[in-house]
Amino acid sequence: MAHPRPIQPTDLELEILAILWRDGPSTARQILDALPSRRAMSASSVHIVLNTMREKRYISREDKGRSEGGYHFRALVSQEKTAKNMLQYVIRKIFGGKVTPAMQNLLAAEELSQEELTELDALIRKKKREKDR
Repeated sequence: MAHPRPIQPTDLELEILAILWRDGPSTARQILDALPSRRAMSASSVHIVLNTMREKRYISREDKGRSEGGYHFRALVSQEKTAKNMLQYVIRKIFGGKVTPAMQNLLAAEELSQEELTELDALIRKKKREKDR
């Protein structure tokens, strides 16, 4: 029996998406070269992952011809949408759908600068105003 596809991108898929979000459309060679050095991967392994990501509709592939390096891969999912989906998944699975304990854990786990705290405070005040409408 086939295993269902994971709901969220794998760590390697996220690393590849981050490259595409940062650099835009890229060849498999450019992606391989941009992967962190701790990822000792062959070109064929990268192609396998890229094909899987195409099947999952995370990326698309366009043939630019030999003169432009062959296939170029482009992210079909945005960083913002991916982050939102992953955060919603964690909040549902780990915190039973409750945002407050998720935020408490996030605030306890990370050191925040005064600037970040001010930004968060402004976001919370904005959200309260939206709810009051």
